[in-house]
Amino acid sequence: MMYGKPIRILGTGKYVPQIVSSEVLESKYGLPEGWSETHSGVRSRYHVGKESSAEMGAKALEMAME
Repeated sequence: MMYGKPIRILGTGKYVPQIVSSEVLESKYGLPEGWSETHSGVRSRYHVGKESSAEMGAKALEMAME
């Protein structure tokens, strides 16, 4: 039994914030080389500046609309 109208996905979009490496953070905060990866196991991270969740969602929506 089907309810409502059928739907189709016509496009998708995504927005990924800036990628920051552990090396950049280590130099910024005066940490020894390799410290961040050794202690956290993470080589790179996504860094959101002043963008809100709504702004990032809007950018993803724009990509989906294209």
